[in-house]
Amino acid sequence: EAPQKEVAHAVVGFNFNSGVLSTVLPQVPADKLLPPAPYELRVLAQPPKRPKRLPLTNFKVWTIVSGQAAKAGVAGAGSAVGAMSSSPADGSSQKGSPAEKSDKGGKATQRGRSGSSAAGVAVEQAEQQADTPPRRLTEASRWVIPAWGTIDLLVQFTSDSVGKVNELLGFDVVCGERNQRVVLAGACDYPRISTEARNLYYKTAKVRPSTPQIKQQFIMPTNTFEFGPVLAGRDKAGYLEGAHPDHTARFRITNNGLFPAHADFWLRSNGQPPDSATAAADPKKKGAFAGAAKPATGSKAAAAAPPATPFQIQPTTMDLAIDETQELTVFAFPATEGLFEDSVMCRLRDNPTPLEFPISVVGAKPSVAVKLNVPAVSHEPSGKTPTGLRRATDAGTAAKGAAAKGAKPVAEYIMQFDRLLLNRKDSQSFTVSNTGVVPFKWQLAGATQLPPDFKVYPSSGELPAGKHVCVTVEFTAIKKQELSELVTLEVLDIQEALGISRSIPMAIRGEAYDIHVDIKFPQENFAGVDYGPLRVVDSVAKQLVLKNTEKYDVKFSFAIRNETVKQLVQITPESGVVLPNKEVQVMVSSKGEQSV
Repeated sequence: EAPQKEVAHAVVGFNFNSGVLSTVLPQVPADKLLPPAPYELRVLAQPPKRPKRLPLTNFKVWTIVSGQAAKAGVAGAGSAVGAMSSSPADGSSQKGSPAEKSDKGGKATQRGRSGSSAAGVAVEQAEQQADTPPRRLTEASRWVIPAWGTIDLLVQFTSDSVGKVNELLGFDVVCGERNQRVVLAGACDYPRISTEARNLYYKTAKVRPSTPQIKQQFIMPTNTFEFGPVLAGRDKAGYLEGAHPDHTARFRITNNGLFPAHADFWLRSNGQPPDSATAAADPKKKGAFAGAAKPATGSKAAAAAPPATPFQIQPTTMDLAIDETQELTVFAFPATEGLFEDSVMCRLRDNPTPLEFPISVVGAKPSVAVKLNVPAVSHEPSGKTPTGLRRATDAGTAAKGAAAKGAKPVAEYIMQFDRLLLNRKDSQSFTVSNTGVVPFKWQLAGATQLPPDFKVYPSSGELPAGKHVCVTVEFTAIKKQELSELVTLEVLDIQEALGISRSIPMAIRGEAYDIHVDIKFPQENFAGVDYGPLRVVDSVAKQLVLKNTEKYDVKFSFAIRNETVKQLVQITPESGVVLPNKEVQVMVSSKGEQSV
């Protein structure tokens, strides 16, 4: 008995081969109309075209792998795909990464500590590391994130130039429709202070004034802060307490940078800054200033030693918070006259470029010139100087020699008045000029002790640089006498710090005189000429004697106002000169030509 399957194959003629039904029977046309088996189609849309991206040049993205994921080798809740490099799994980071820098900093700190404190810190750090799960940083650009999962990214910023940087970091999801963008912004700068002239200096000038009256101004064309003229040789005692405002200037130092700043100040003439030894030993050290010259030694140092600078600064260091302003005080005390120039140097920590602020000061002393406004005679017998002005150098030397011997000082200038008749007045003047660049005080010592015949005004005052004052001397003939007085023009600085800078003796001479002539008439006890009765034809002459009792010549002249008398009287001589202590005879004759 054959199996049923074999019987069916033999009778019907079909078979199953690999799950496919085959038969030897002819195909029925109706089989094409049977419904096909169900099937499924899926439409996949092409993702939108990704916009062009610029590579990140100043930013770097790191993936933070932390906790148990670090041990398992997965990135947080997801896994990093396409990582360019990865750090070891023990928690240490790649070279140049923030984790490595932090680790190196910690090790350097531990080496610098003492043994006992270092051991305690090491134990504490070991406990913290045991409690904290290890983590690492991985550089990746693609991630697989499960549903409701997160990953942590670290963005690192670095720049080789100063300025602000803005870049875009884009995120795309595979088959996603939205492109997420994150703006990365960073700023790179050195510690800095404001160098704007209007902020640094209290007074600025766009054009240098033509007058010498420059007082602590920053001159923009020369880029120099000028103290202007100050008194040379002043004692600087008490300058830190503000005793000398003319010698003190203040600069505003403002931190307008992005970081707290530490500033060191010094003068260029002093060479290197105070900590220059460390900088010279290690020029590669960050922030070291290697531009200062090395100090000379031996005979070369003595030959090349510059003159002592008149400038000082206070303080020499500053710590400035962001937007903080402090004052730097600069003092100038020149010992001699002349122009002195220097520069205030500033070096900011972590800034390789030092700043320079040029400064200058003019040391000066009072300088005076005197000019007589009327011709005068010299006190020298030779009379070689007809203008009456003796050379200042010769007169000054003579005055010093006379003062050393205790004698009366020799006058440098003589104001000689013409002799005056009693009750008459005359005046002369001289000009005092300030030929220097600093103001001064002046006074006429001895002016208050002059006799009432002389009057001087003004006798004192202050004279700015380049100005002058006219001093008037009045002489009034009160009584008959010869006068020769001496006054001294004394010049002092405004604060009288150096005492009398210049003394100029000046002589004032004048004479008051009177005219006195004794007349001897022909008759005693009668002041006149009496001819008595005369005949018409008679001619009588009478004699008058004129005697000059003074020491100067006296001119005389007779004038008859009545015409009738003028025809009857003749005077011989009618005019003449009577010498001192001499007599002149005058004949008065009558004309007997008509009756009266």
